[in-house]
Amino acid sequence: MGGGRSDPQLLVTALFPVFVLVLATGVTFIAPGIAQFMRCLAFLAPFAGWLAAPRAA
Repeated sequence: MGGGRSDPQLLVTALFPVFVLVLATGVTFIAPGIAQFMRCLAFLAPFAGWLAAPRAA
């Protein structure tokens, strides 16, 4: 019943793109060309979720 709070993979997959897009918006004021590349990184959210998933022992 905890939703994403008890599932780190789901939580990271949801929050990673938000974090990257907010960071890219801040970078836009300094270097607009880099910000475009950073926005593309937001699509790596499934990979970030996979990294946060618990591994089988």
